Amino acid sequence: ERIKKTSEKVMKAGIKDWDPAGEIRKFRDGRADELLKRWEEN
Repeated sequence: ERIKKTSEKVMKAGIKDWDPAGEIRKFRDGRADELLKRWEEN
């Protein structure tokens, strides 16, 4: 609930998709996908 309030404040401040956890997850998933592809190719 606190996170929701914070993200609302951030949105009002004009930073639209501020989602640190989501960003980290996206980054990790991207890296994992890359590594998997590389691993499958070899």
